[in-house]
Amino acid sequence: MWLKLLVCCLIGCLVTLLPSITHAQDQNEKLLAAARLGDAGQLEQLLDQGGQIDCQDVWGKQPIILAASRGDIAAVQLLLRRGADINAQDNWHRTPLIAAAQAGRTWVVDILIHHNAAVNHQSSNGISALMAAAQRGNTAAANLLIAAGAIVDQQDAKGWTALMWAAGRGDTELISLLLAAGANINKVDCAGKTVLDQSKEYGYSHEVAELLTSRCALTGHIQQDPACGRAGLGTAPPSDKLYFPVITGSAARGPANAAVTIVEYTDFQCPYCREGAEALNAVLTKYGRQVRLILKHYPLEFHQTALPAALYFEAIARLDTTKAWLFQQRIFQNQRRLKEGEPFLRQTASELGVSLQSLDAALSSPEGKVRIAADIREADGFGIDGVPAFIINGKLIDGAATLEEFSQLIDEALSKPQVYITRPRGDGLQ
Repeated sequence: MWLKLLVCCLIGCLVTLLPSITHAQDQNEKLLAAARLGDAGQLEQLLDQGGQIDCQDVWGKQPIILAASRGDIAAVQLLLRRGADINAQDNWHRTPLIAAAQAGRTWVVDILIHHNAAVNHQSSNGISALMAAAQRGNTAAANLLIAAGAIVDQQDAKGWTALMWAAGRGDTELISLLLAAGANINKVDCAGKTVLDQSKEYGYSHEVAELLTSRCALTGHIQQDPACGRAGLGTAPPSDKLYFPVITGSAARGPANAAVTIVEYTDFQCPYCREGAEALNAVLTKYGRQVRLILKHYPLEFHQTALPAALYFEAIARLDTTKAWLFQQRIFQNQRRLKEGEPFLRQTASELGVSLQSLDAALSSPEGKVRIAADIREADGFGIDGVPAFIINGKLIDGAATLEEFSQLIDEALSKPQVYITRPRGDGLQ
């Protein structure tokens, strides 16, 4: 009798609480959506109605991170005023300041600095706000960060500093700023190379080389920073979330019935994507016909030749898939030459035996642009906002991985029932 009464009371409590829980979840989803749209008015209204300012999406992004990435000043100021954590971190340890710097939102960077954001925090790939500004070529944001105490010689997971990123872009204005702030041109990356070594190896412009050498490098061997090393992969989304991209028509390597399918989102001008591609080549050699690789595109807007390279890849793939994959390898092997633009892309295609007449016809078709746009929309729908990213039998992993890290994930996938990479729902989530 007492047990029945207790059960009835519990059920009654659940029935009473369920509408409020559902309402809170709904408010939080609307709050995140408003942050993505930069709707400050809607944000304030939802917060007044009980929305949680520290709610997170599946990628751990709070409204303040979403608003900072969008560059919506009013939304960022509102959220800060209402008590948002200025140093909130998503699953990859990116803060609002890093998100704003990566997106080129200088005014938001300035606002966050004046609210005492942690300027030297690093993401899981070791990227600081200053490095993000250097990657973007945003001298104004870099200047603000240096003035706020950013460590000029911080190194990311590759051992690269902001100066190395600026030199790779050929950005003499930003290089000058960093040198004036005390950047050490003798700092070595994880491969033991200084920015001067990189300049010789990758053929930086005369202006960049002259600017670097004018600083009179110190002689002698410089020991590698003991902190240099991989920061590891970003945190995966909850294990019950599976991601199923559309793979029909995308360039593939490996048999269609392979036990493991890896979908790669890449940018031909991204050095992390180059590392990821090298690791995947080793994966295919190790696992043979057990693995199938699908290539998708996510060219970042601040990489000027990334989209043209993706268009060339797609055009070549429609003519000869094997040559398309060889094109990808050649581009990554000579990534620094992408600054030469389309002449380098055409030269590479010609050297691979691609008919330039047929290539031009393929490039004139809208099919490549349509496919790349679809890849970007799909990636955005999955919450991907950086490359490389990989989906291994439905499980999404962010960031470059080594052969050992890929092997761990593939062995785990091989030990489980096969997950077929199809698209059961319109949004690709399950």
